[in-house]
Amino acid sequence: MNNEFSDRVLNNIMKNTEEWLNEFQKSAYYEKLTKAQRKDAEFIIEMFSEWNYSYELRRPREWTQSSLSYVLLDPFTRKIAVGSSFFKHVEPVLTQYFLFLDEIGKIKNSNALITALKEVAPIMIEEEQEGSNWGIGKKLMASGEALGVNMEDEEELHKFIDLMNQMNGHF
Repeated sequence: MNNEFSDRVLNNIMKNTEEWLNEFQKSAYYEKLTKAQRKDAEFIIEMFSEWNYSYELRRPREWTQSSLSYVLLDPFTRKIAVGSSFFKHVEPVLTQYFLFLDEIGKIKNSNALITALKEVAPIMIEEEQEGSNWGIGKKLMASGEALGVNMEDEEELHKFIDLMNQMNGHF
């Protein structure tokens, strides 16, 4: 494991992730997921892969129980601002993805990762609901939703962000 971040390595990881995702989506492992889980699978896998390298400098073959725990309990809970059902999809999606990667020879420790995932997933679900764990972006999104801002309407979202900027971010 190299202890220095490299954009080149991250780009390579994300290129591989995209290729593996395409294969995964054609696999029996993917078919085991529900329609809702499949909808979230790409984002879950991309963020997990990216943040394992960005925060832990771990390529897929270097993922560990510790890096999995860190990624799911820190950037996932702090940065991802979506409904709680998304977080319930993380465990089944990553379980199937790890099994798939193990089968195609990209990782060798799927059982250890799945064991850690089963322990960490309930904690992640609980912690993502705790506002004190949220980063600024997630707090902003939650504030907007609480005020009735349609976060999918780009114009409405920009107006809300402008308002927050005028208030110096006191939300």
